[in-house]
Amino acid sequence: MLRRPHGRARVDEENPQAFGICDRCGVLYNLRDLQFQYAINGLNTINTQLRVCEICTDDLQYQFRNIPLPADPLPKRNARPEPYMLDEVDYLATQDLEIITTQDDIKIVVDDASQNFSDVPNDPNNGVDPPNTSSSD
Repeated sequence: MLRRPHGRARVDEENPQAFGICDRCGVLYNLRDLQFQYAINGLNTINTQLRVCEICTDDLQYQFRNIPLPADPLPKRNARPEPYMLDEVDYLATQDLEIITTQDDIKIVVDDASQNFSDVPNDPNNGVDPPNTSSSD
């Protein structure tokens, strides 16, 4: 009778068992010695449908596990956040802290939220009255 190599599979003529090939190393084993490979996906463990030998079986990689975070707290009703963008004017300046102006002596303002540049005319009141309010005399 012609015999072929069986890798690491055991052959028993009285109790025949199926052969299987390891999906990683390609060595022939008894099918019952091959086990499914599992992997962590989020909060669950999934079967990758790979049949691998004991040598090729990977440990579960817990760094791929998702950490469940608690829900955000409920927002406060009628909150009054600080209007930071209205309070600050950021003029574009050089390294020497000199404010950059155009040829018409208009200061260049940087909007921090969107990094937009805009020209703001000089304040005719030199900071005594805000430009958008009118004083009733």
